[in-house]
Amino acid sequence: MMVQHRFLKPANRDLVFNEADATILIDKMDHFSAIPDEVWFRDRNLS
Repeated sequence: MMVQHRFLKPANRDLVFNEADATILIDKMDHFSAIPDEVWFRDRNLS
């Protein structure tokens, strides 16, 4: 719902893992690779 109502970017939603099986969850965590998204504060010189 949050992505649909534009409170959350799809790329950020993809950072959340939802698994009932711990083995699958650990495997996903081991093989996770994050690609940095463009951040809004760089334009405002807030870093």
